[in-house]
Amino acid sequence: MEILNVRVDDRLVHGVVATNWIPRLNVARVIVIDKESANNPMLKSVLRMATPKNVNLSVITAEKTLDNFRAQRYGNEKIMIVVKTLEPILELIEGGFHIDKLILGNLGNQQKTDSTSVLTRYVSVDESTIPQLKKIADSGVQIVAQLIPEDSEEPVMELMKKKGLI
Repeated sequence: MEILNVRVDDRLVHGVVATNWIPRLNVARVIVIDKESANNPMLKSVLRMATPKNVNLSVITAEKTLDNFRAQRYGNEKIMIVVKTLEPILELIEGGFHIDKLILGNLGNQQKTDSTSVLTRYVSVDESTIPQLKKIADSGVQIVAQLIPEDSEEPVMELMKKKGLI
């Protein structure tokens, strides 16, 4: 198995992922790690409809993902991981899974409040996500904001430092 992309996107699989990231990276399987979607047949069905027909889709929990990785269930597939929030990323790291780079595609924009800090047009952080990002970065993961493959990567920890958030 080859992990090509680990992405946080609060919309999970949608147009940008399906038409930009998946074909650009030649992804064979998308693993959506989201407890709510994994336990809801309707949400799974919607995600299947959004995923290109030639791409396998797994909609599972972080625990099941770790089990599948340990069992080498995905063989030589090229994989993209998509999560809605940072919690599954922390679960993967705590479970011993190594992540080189985490791409924030769309984070926090749908739940903006007065205490939200905007880092980029598509990435906003708050008092719950800032410590999570710091913990992920402290584990050696490079965190960047990047909506589409053509966009430049923006280093998230530097953006948070410039805003005085860390």
